[in-house]
Amino acid sequence: MVDLLQIFFWTSSLITLIIIFLIGSNEEKFGITALILGTLTTTASYWTLQDEPKYFNLSLLFFDTILLIILILFCLKSRKFWPIWVSSFHLIAVLTHISHLLLNESLIRAYSLLQGFWVYPMYISMILGAYGYRKAMMKKKQIST
Repeated sequence: MVDLLQIFFWTSSLITLIIIFLIGSNEEKFGITALILGTLTTTASYWTLQDEPKYFNLSLLFFDTILLIILILFCLKSRKFWPIWVSSFHLIAVLTHISHLLLNESLIRAYSLLQGFWVYPMYISMILGAYGYRKAMMKKKQIST
């Protein structure tokens, strides 16, 4: 059966990837690449550990924590605003994983709905950051000519 949420997610990911590679700087390209690699590790974890929910959730927490560390380190080096937003949204996703490990089984459905939501604000932040960068570069180019 076709899962519409997965189709929407992968379509959003592809559109964001294309936009960032068309208008973004190397910083935005690094950011989207890190997010896509994080998504691919999550997908690989699901395929290999779907029969072991506890280990799958631990692997999600592990990989998302690594991605969070990368995003925070990147945030410290960047002079742009969007890495702060992306790191903040991803922190919420990591905290959601932790809460899932601590909650009882009846709240799993609510967790499942919240877990994937945070990628969309991340994508929007990156696109807005890339657009702002592009706009500033165009303005700078006009001023210098």
